[in-house]
Amino acid sequence: MGYEDRDYYRERPRLEFSGAMGRGTLTLLIIVAAGYFVAVIVGNSLSFVDSRWITEVFVGDSESAPNARLAYLMFVLTGRDVAPWVNAYTIQPWKIFTSWLVEPTLFSMVLALIGVYFVGRAMEDLLGARRLLLAVFALSAISALCAAIVDPLLLPHRISVIMGVHAALLGLMTPLCWIYPRDQLIFTFRARSFIAVLIVAMVGLNALLAVVSPDAVIQSPSQPAFAVLAAAGFTLLLKKRGRLPNMGGEEDDRASWGRPVYRPEGEERGSFFSPRGEPDAEVKERSTERAEKAKVDALLEKISRNGIHSLSKSERDFLDSHSRRLKR
Repeated sequence: MGYEDRDYYRERPRLEFSGAMGRGTLTLLIIVAAGYFVAVIVGNSLSFVDSRWITEVFVGDSESAPNARLAYLMFVLTGRDVAPWVNAYTIQPWKIFTSWLVEPTLFSMVLALIGVYFVGRAMEDLLGARRLLLAVFALSAISALCAAIVDPLLLPHRISVIMGVHAALLGLMTPLCWIYPRDQLIFTFRARSFIAVLIVAMVGLNALLAVVSPDAVIQSPSQPAFAVLAAAGFTLLLKKRGRLPNMGGEEDDRASWGRPVYRPEGEERGSFFSPRGEPDAEVKERSTERAEKAKVDALLEKISRNGIHSLSKSERDFLDSHSRRLKR
């Protein structure tokens, strides 16, 4: 097999919003769907951003009022649950960690499922299942806390409902503005610019819809913005410390990273996403294969830029031996 016959020589590695669905993405899909329908059954409402339902929670005396209060107590976060300066303050801080489990409306739940399906798969390919779930939980909790504090200050005469995973999904997209391949396109646009504009547009649209709404109960206008800011800050910190890969351009170093994005075992410069503990024999074998493939990719990239004559004798010998092994 010649060098030019190999798939990874003909086309550079790409980051895709497609591919097989991992366990982390599947888990999020189940959480989003099951969480919403459980809340609907308990709260007896399809929407939790509804003035009549909120009124039923606070002052209702019908037969369904206890169930509505239970759903509110479990999942519906507002400023009055965190910020002591809000009227009718009742401390319920646990909802900072549970509000992300339920989307506020049926339409929001459908959009969240679509977002998890595409964004979840792309980010699980980078982070792995466990770290994907951890990132969603952390971004949801941080943005929920900030929104619960800020929303009553921005809109003191309204009730801002803070729920759902949509803010965390926007946060998950944010690192792609820095690590997405520079040479990759989305609908003929540069991928990084396209994603950045999409994030800004969705954050702005969410805030605009909340502000112009005539209803007394609105969906949080600030939670998505806080999730994006938290993800951007953390991404810049990791990039500064050299713990995320560069994709595309002269500084492209994807070839020295494994998937998920951590360097093969034995490298001096580790990654924030490096596996912990001693790997077993199978993991070591996979790591060796990844390291070897990474070296081949780097050499083939060198050939594509400078020609085969740029290789040293040891590099040629390595490619020849690798090619012979593939023929067996």
